[in-house]
Amino acid sequence: MPKHKHAVIFACDHNYIWPALLAANAVYDHAASKEFDIRIFSSTYVPDGFAERCRPGVTAEQLPMGDFSVKTGITERYSMATFLRLFAIRKIEADYDRILYLDADVAVRHGDVNVFWEADLGGRPAAAVRDWFNWGPVKPLNAGYMQSLGISEATGGYFNSGYLLVDAKEWARQDLVGEVLCFLDSCPELCRFHDQSALNYVLKGRWAEVSPLWNWQTKILHHILMIETRDPHVIHFNARRKPWRDRERMIGVAFKDPLKDLAHAVGWDAFDDEYSMGPMRRRKERVRAETIAALYQSLPTYMSQIWPYLSREDFIDTPHGERVIDIVDARSASVEP
Repeated sequence: MPKHKHAVIFACDHNYIWPALLAANAVYDHAASKEFDIRIFSSTYVPDGFAERCRPGVTAEQLPMGDFSVKTGITERYSMATFLRLFAIRKIEADYDRILYLDADVAVRHGDVNVFWEADLGGRPAAAVRDWFNWGPVKPLNAGYMQSLGISEATGGYFNSGYLLVDAKEWARQDLVGEVLCFLDSCPELCRFHDQSALNYVLKGRWAEVSPLWNWQTKILHHILMIETRDPHVIHFNARRKPWRDRERMIGVAFKDPLKDLAHAVGWDAFDDEYSMGPMRRRKERVRAETIAALYQSLPTYMSQIWPYLSREDFIDTPHGERVIDIVDARSASVEP
């Protein structure tokens, strides 16, 4: 049963439930006020001993999806648990004023989520962070994808659904989960990114923008290099490379070690970042060094492309400029501060 007016939720299956636990505990630790619920929903099961590792404000429960009929062309590519957030929000939308959903593959470094309970959404039912490809000039393939959904800068751009703030009452009144499920069922060919595509279609022009510091997406490696200098609150490992699956070792040990310790303690066998030994290891080290060198060389150009977005101060949360550290000297980077 809900204990507070607001909730932070995670939705996953048993494969991602341990990363979700670390993220949920971190949300609790970094919040000055604990007057909100933190709930983890699992589409499969909650492992034995899970509750003992939760902070006092964190709970976990099973949420079966029942007969979920959206299958053709979508669930063949993605786990059914991908869609669990829709069912989780629908289950609890009548119980809360606001719900903040986070993907399980995130690392919460700092930041107090209480800032979102009173943030002005301008009458919109949701708020989110732009997807990484919409931070700067959009490439033709992604522009075509956005156009297929009727999305453009005029409609507010395209967001990443891994950090989604919901005005629960307005969300329920408009039956937005129903609209999303209907679009998934009727237009699966347009849902390139499963329910994220459908959410963007349904919410186009009706979502407020959150600073990228709350959903710093590592889909491209440049963003991993920028973590220490941009100092984001939440890192979203939204590529195939995860802290527990990074044989190239591009992700810092600060994100791996807590999860590795937990994995060893609970017997979670998904952790796979071991180098091979001998000549293959030397080759991987060389490739890694060459990759990092090339990334740093191209970083000033990339920064100049996304700087107009990063330097904005009209996000609904506290202006992100308060935590910004210039990544490189503006003169050498050819970036206007």
